[in-house]
Amino acid sequence: MIDSFFTGSSNTIRLPKQYKWIPKEDISAYELALCIPVVTATYWHDAESYIEGLPESARRHFEEVK
Repeated sequence: MIDSFFTGSSNTIRLPKQYKWIPKEDISAYELALCIPVVTATYWHDAESYIEGLPESARRHFEEVK
């Protein structure tokens, strides 16, 4: 799913963004430790908010799927 808005009769549904885990070669142990709970989550109903809650140094290891 792509971050989009679909408008029906009177409802608007926002589809969540999807991300790929693509760790960089220079990932630190600290960044990895921050990312592991997101990567290993079994229920990604709100992955976007988890990823956006990470510091930029850890967020750079996730790529938005377009």
